[in-house]
Amino acid sequence: MSTLQRRVGLLIGVVALAGALAPAAQEPPGKARTEPLATNIPLAKEQLKIIDKALADLNDLYLRGEIDIVRAKFNSWQNRKLDALRATGAGKDIMVPALERYLDMMKTKEGIIKTLIEKDQATEVQLLDARYERIEAEMWLNREKAL
Repeated sequence: MSTLQRRVGLLIGVVALAGALAPAAQEPPGKARTEPLATNIPLAKEQLKIIDKALADLNDLYLRGEIDIVRAKFNSWQNRKLDALRATGAGKDIMVPALERYLDMMKTKEGIIKTLIEKDQATEVQLLDARYERIEAEMWLNREKAL
């Protein structure tokens, strides 16, 4: 076997290994609609109550200055809300406004972090994270509108 053949074989092996080891892409809350499992609908509605309470509590803590926007985990709870809405079988009429609110929240977070960077109270990585989340929210909204 020639050196070139060994190199090509090694390259193919490395690419195959990288593909096998790569994490599977996570399905976003804005994924294609599937029929909700009927037994999960009441559970998802229960989740929505918990999520709304958690978001209200987080908002209160944020407004009182007890937590900052970066560590508040609003986006985690909003993602959970989108997942729970999807599990209830929510249609476009509910999902599009929910995704629009999520996008608005991500835009606001990005703006706040830009201001915090100017005051040396946030890092560039935190801003990149906020930008990524904003773009991701836009993509989910676009996907939902296209369904």
